[in-house]
Amino acid sequence: IARVGGTVEKVDRWGKRRLAYAVKKFTDGFYVLINFEAAPAEIKEIDRVMKINDEVLRHLIVKHEA
Repeated sequence: IARVGGTVEKVDRWGKRRLAYAVKKFTDGFYVLINFEAAPAEIKEIDRVMKINDEVLRHLIVKHEA
């Protein structure tokens, strides 16, 4: 996130949890919630990198209106 120009505000590691259903034959996953701030173009790059990263099974980026 910082590499593309965003700023990380908070990292909340939830730990290893059982997935609701198997994803790529995995039944457990490590959950992490990251609050960050970035421009729209930077968010597109973060999303692209998450999609090609083999260690990330699923990700979701949500806009938070303050």
